[in-house]
Amino acid sequence: MSGPYGLGVSPASWYLLAGDETALPAIARILEELPDDARGTALIEVEDAADELPLRTPAGIAVRWLHRRNAGTASPLVEAVRALPLPADSATLFAWVACEFDDLARLREHLRGCGIDRDRMLAVAYWRRTPPGASAKGISA
Repeated sequence: MSGPYGLGVSPASWYLLAGDETALPAIARILEELPDDARGTALIEVEDAADELPLRTPAGIAVRWLHRRNAGTASPLVEAVRALPLPADSATLFAWVACEFDDLARLREHLRGCGIDRDRMLAVAYWRRTPPGASAKGISA
């Protein structure tokens, strides 16, 4: 029997954790494992406030819950990451992102455009929307 595990984060002076509810267990684990003096932001997209969970978080990590219900945008997570001011020196941060396949592609493109190198980012698609009228057969994240 083993506990939750998976790919984590590299040491950094600033962290971006971004994901939807499918990434919430991993984000919670990462937050618990970060050093007490960690700084950064965690952006978590859920349906509404009823889906928010208490998280043990270092004092220097700001957690923002993003609600899809009545958001006015197809992906509050993508919009929030795009609007987030990042540290000027991207070599000092680490970005961990996990969400829907198409949203992940947009987020990866944005973060790479901000100068975040591949070795300073872990981006994982946890699931994929099935286009209307299409079969889910053969679609995987």
